[in-house]
This record gives sequence, structure tokens and C-alpha cells, in this order.
Amino acid sequence: FNGAAITNIGSFNTGEGSVVMSIISTFTTGNEVYPTAADADAGTNRISIAPGGSSYHAFVPINFDIQNDLIHSPTAHGLVNGEAVSLVFNGTAPAGITNATTYYVNVVNNYTYRLSSTPSSGFTTINLTTPSSREVSTSSTISRVIVNTIEDTLTISSHGFLVDQPLIYSAGAGTAITPLVSGSTYYVSQVIDSNRIRLKLALNSLNNINFTSAGTGTSHSFIFATVNASEDTLYIANHGLVDGQAVRYSNNGGTTIPGLTNNGTYFIKKIDASIVKLATTNALTTFANITGPGTGTQQLLITSLNYTTNTITVPGHGFLQGELVLYDAKGQTVVNGLTTATPYYIIFVDQDNIKLATTPENAIAGTAVDITDTPAGVGRHTLQSLSKTPDGIYNITSLNPSEPTTFTVEAQGSVPLITKTFNPRTTVDVPQNALYIPSHGFVTGTKVL
Repeated sequence: FNGAAITNIGSFNTGEGSVVMSIISTFTTGNEVYPTAADADAGTNRISIAPGGSSYHAFVPINFDIQNDLIHSPTAHGLVNGEAVSLVFNGTAPAGITNATTYYVNVVNNYTYRLSSTPSSGFTTINLTTPSSREVSTSSTISRVIVNTIEDTLTISSHGFLVDQPLIYSAGAGTAITPLVSGSTYYVSQVIDSNRIRLKLALNSLNNINFTSAGTGTSHSFIFATVNASEDTLYIANHGLVDGQAVRYSNNGGTTIPGLTNNGTYFIKKIDASIVKLATTNALTTFANITGPGTGTQQLLITSLNYTTNTITVPGHGFLQGELVLYDAKGQTVVNGLTTATPYYIIFVDQDNIKLATTPENAIAGTAVDITDTPAGVGRHTLQSLSKTPDGIYNITSLNPSEPTTFTVEAQGSVPLITKTFNPRTTVDVPQNALYIPSHGFVTGTKVL
């Protein structure tokens, strides 16, 4: 002041004079401005600001954009499109929003969203007419609505559940969601998206569970139940098993499921495409009483052979009664009782199960080949139809006008080449003009070379 350095800015300097000031730092060196929140977070597309302008300028934070009905978050909000939320303001809420009311998120981007009074896909945007009052103490909150009693939905981030999957519910240390009962099993009725589901009381229930209260506490859980002791069922997604199919249970080194016997044989009772019961007999009337889950990775080893009934299980086999098929062990251990590369005749049991006979007469009489379990066949064996192509479909490709009973077809599959080796001295029946070839596999009209 007046040429003397000011060493104590708190003291008074009197009299007329001049003060010389030097700018040490400016706004442009201590702060950065970006066009979007995402750019600010990533440090990209920074706006270059040069000193200039006049008077006073200001940046005013905007959380609630009442012109565009948008809500901006300074950090990534992490909300999911369509999920239910509830807002609580410690001051006056923005006009259009009511504290502790359920709204639905309409995501614009990772930092911006709108609120809707209705869920997706028919969003009804909340009209924000005035902003909220100034925060004076604790911050206002936005919370996910886990139990939506309006839509009867549960919000569980990245739940991974499937329709008809059984879930065991636990209320933890809190009070249960009404009308659920802690410890009971429920089923997924609908997968709305990766974060929301609806539940049903039973596998065959037509209606969703109507939630009437959200319960209390923060330790509620829904546990995917592979082993359902209350219903004696096992959940195996898209198992592909059929009624009566024999399986061998293995604990695979873990603790055996109580009620089952390790390495024991059971018979499948199909409940649906992903749930089965294990019957103790092939009559499917008596079932294993499962009392707990066991531990570790358990296995059901599928066997297509029932040594007691001589039945072979081939789901959706498509064979007909008496149809001629060729059994091939494909280089594996041959099923004891059968001979590889040998034709047999089908005894039709049902659409998923068959027996094999050595002659057409045995097939008609129901006399099946005796399949024994020592040694058991292993690997992937085949039964190939010798009467038609594997799918039974032919395309007529040409007709011969000079031979009205003859036409040429193209098979939709691989027609097996049947080769039979024979001794003419013992095979040719001159008086009958016939060839004797055991289990030849030919049908009337088959062309031979």
C-alpha cells in the first residue's frame, strides 16, 4: 500500500493511495468443464476456456431439469430401465413428485433419467414443474422398490432365474413379505427382465402371487432350489428325461442327498421340462423321500437300458411296431444280449421306449431280447431304421411313364447300405427259386446288386 508490502491483510491501512495486485491463479487453471457427465467421468472432450468476458458468471448445478422433465446424477446412477424406485426429500419435494411413492425409471443414459407413474413399456412421464427446496441437512434419497405391491414384482439385480424355477424364500431376521411364508418354496411365474420377476404358489398355478406388503428387514433371500425336500423333486433345467427312464444317482464325492442311495438306480417321473421325481420302481408309484439337499455337485447318470424289463429308452424315437432296425455299438462295448451290426425288430412300448425282438413273429408276440447288465454297454450306440430313412420322408424326383409302378425318390437322410455275405451252396434254394439269408433286412421291392 503506497509502495509498502502488505504483510498482515487483517490490519488496517489508512490514507489515500493505490494497491497493486497480481493474479496468482484463475478459474481456468483449477477447474475443468465437460459437455456431459459421461465425459466428465471419463475425462474426454474437455471444453477449453480462455480468460475473458465481463461481470460475474456462475455455474449452477441442475439435478432436476423442469424444462425437459429430466433428473441428472453427478455420478452413474446404476438404475435399470423400468425398475421401481421411491424418493424421499428432506425438504420440499419437486412439484410432481410425492415422497415415498413408487415411480418407474425411464433411463436416458447412465447419468440421466426420467420418472414415470406407470411401468414400461407405456411410460407416463412425471411433469416436474418446480425444483426441490435447498438441502439443509442430510441428503435426499432414491431407493429401489424391491417388493412392488402394485405390479406384484420382485426386483433382484441380475437374478438369473428361469420360468418355473423353484425358489426357497427366507425372511432372514425381518418379517416376511405378505403373503409369503419364510422357508416355503415358490416358483418363478414370469421373468420380466434380468432384474425383475413374478412368483406363483405352485408349478401349475395360473395366477401370480399378489404381494400386499413388503415386510421388514434387509436380509430377505430367494434361494434357487435344485433339491426340493418339501416336494421330493429335483430341478434340472431342460433335462430331456422321460417317464420311466432309468438313472443312476451319484453324490460325485459330496454328501449324499438324504433319502437317496449313492450309486442307486431310480426311475424318472417327469413333472415338467425341468423338474423330476425319482421313483424307486419302474411302476412310478413309489418315490424317494428326500429330506435334505446334500452337498457338492451331484449327478444323475442316464442309462437307456432297463435290464428288468428289457426296455431301451430313446426319447422321441419315431419307430413303429415291427419296424426293422440295425443295432450298432459303434466300436464300444456291445450291450450283453445284443449283437452289433445285426438287425432287430421293434416292439413298440411308447413314444420314448422300445424293446427289440429277433424275428417279426417275436415282435408281434412281444418276446423281447433279454438284455443283461453284465457287462453293460457303454458309449453311444445307434439303432438305424432299415425300412425307411431316419426321418421317414422321401421326395419324389422323377416318374417313368413306361413303368407306372416305379418312381425315383430322394431320401431325407442317409439310407444304410445293406451288405450280406452268403455261401451259394447253402443259401440258394433251387426248387423254391429263393435265397436263404438270415436277418437279411430287405423289404419287398428293394433293389439289390
